[in-house]
Amino acid sequence: IAHDGRQALERFSQTPYDVAVLDYHLPDGKGDVLLRQFRSQNPGCVCVMITTDPDPGLALAWMKAGAAAYLRKPFDPEYLIELCGRARRERGLLRIEDLLEEKTRRLRASEEKYRIVAENARDVIWIRDLDLNAVFVSPSVEKVRGYTPEEALGQSVEEVLTPASAKIAIDTYSRMLEAVQ
Repeated sequence: IAHDGRQALERFSQTPYDVAVLDYHLPDGKGDVLLRQFRSQNPGCVCVMITTDPDPGLALAWMKAGAAAYLRKPFDPEYLIELCGRARRERGLLRIEDLLEEKTRRLRASEEKYRIVAENARDVIWIRDLDLNAVFVSPSVEKVRGYTPEEALGQSVEEVLTPASAKIAIDTYSRMLEAVQ
């Protein structure tokens, strides 16, 4: 609990709150100033504005500034608690969605880089399963071995690679298995 804007800013800067309930009318200023400062310091904080002011323009401005919700006084404290919990869950889901979108974007960019490398490599790039059968083969296999990548899928390392390359791959795989055991 803070009794004025200065005290609220002080406490907010000391503790990363998940939820802040801000009164619009404070002894030393307006709560929407705190709303903007809180949201800039901690964008994940759920801010709920409360007021006695009936102006719907205020509510719209608060929502645009990042308030999760607003309530007009008087209100049921139980409803405030429920509203804060709901808003917190919604913010959490939005953060998860943003993280998933970012990770998906990075994954697509990474896949694109590797696709370009694999499509333009002169050597055969292949990925194998535990039995050394090909599960991915680069297009260069057609020039090196005469197989299309689709024909090479499921084939053994000896069939996909040249004899010298196959021996190196098998020896390397054997050494890796010995190191793990």
